[in-house]
Order: sequence, then C-alpha cells, then structure tokens
Amino acid sequence: MNAAVEAARAGEAGAGFAVVADEVRSLALKAAEAAKDTAILLEGTADKVRDGSQLLEKTDNAFSEVAQSAIKVNKLVGDIAAASHEQTKGIDIVNRAMAEINKVTKQTAANAEESAAAAEEMSAQAAQMREVVRGLAVLVGGHRATASNSAKEGLRIDNEPINHKLLIREAFPLLASGTGRES
Repeated sequence: MNAAVEAARAGEAGAGFAVVADEVRSLALKAAEAAKDTAILLEGTADKVRDGSQLLEKTDNAFSEVAQSAIKVNKLVGDIAAASHEQTKGIDIVNRAMAEINKVTKQTAANAEESAAAAEEMSAQAAQMREVVRGLAVLVGGHRATASNSAKEGLRIDNEPINHKLLIREAFPLLASGTGRES
C-alpha cells in the first residue's frame, strides 16, 4: 500500500513504479498463500509422520509379541518332545516288563508241568513202596497172607495182590540185578 501512495505522488514517473508495486503485492499475496499452503502441507505431513510412527510402534510391538509367542511355541514343542521321549522310555520299560512277565509265566508253566510230572512219578513210587512194604510185612509175618484159590491170582495181603518181582527188585536191589556179594 505504501508503494501505491508513493507512486501517486511521483506522478507519471511513478506509474511504472505502481505497476511493479502491484506485481510485488500480488506476488507477496501469492507467497503468503503458498506459505499458508506449505504450512498446511507440513502440518499434514507431520500428522502422517506421527501416524506412521505410531503405526510403526504398533507393528514393532506386534512383531515383538509374535517373537515372544514363537519362543513360547518353541519351548512348548521342546517340552512335548521331551515328554514324548520320556513316554517312549516308559513304554520301553513297560514292554520289557511285559516280556519278563511273559518269560516268568512260561517258566512257571514249565515248572508246573515238571511238578505235575514229578508228583505223578512220586505217586507211582509211593504205590511201589506200598507193594514193597506189604511184601516185607508178609516176609516178616506182621500181616496175614492168604493164598488165593487160583494160581494166577498169586499171594495176596489184605485181599490185594502182591507183585513178587517188584517186591524183590525194590526190597533187594542187589539180588534183583544179580550182583550180590560173593562168599
């Protein structure tokens, strides 16, 4: 405004100065407008940078949480692997115990069979001993011996037949084998 006043005072020579002053004023208004737009743009950019910074911070926090979760998952997988290993060892122990139980069961069954066979043999030996005792009783005269009506039935003690060959073999083994003492 001052330039326009000075140009009017200067007269015709100031007319060129007025045009220049007008242009300067126009440029100053445009520069002020551009500065205002630039300030608005800078403010918008600052807001975007601030928002981007916040977003970056949130992203960083999210990645940190993901990393922590990955560490936890890795630890859990390790724990599961260790538990699986322990479980495998436990199953191996159970399998060995079952094999041992199976072995003991088979051995017990074999022992039971042997015991049954031994019991059967002892029962047979007891029967033979009863025959020997009866025969000895006859020889000693402690029991009454009776002759049967038939020669096939042979000598009986208490109405039971006596096996003479068995009696001699069991009571006098040296005589039965023919290796008695020579006089």
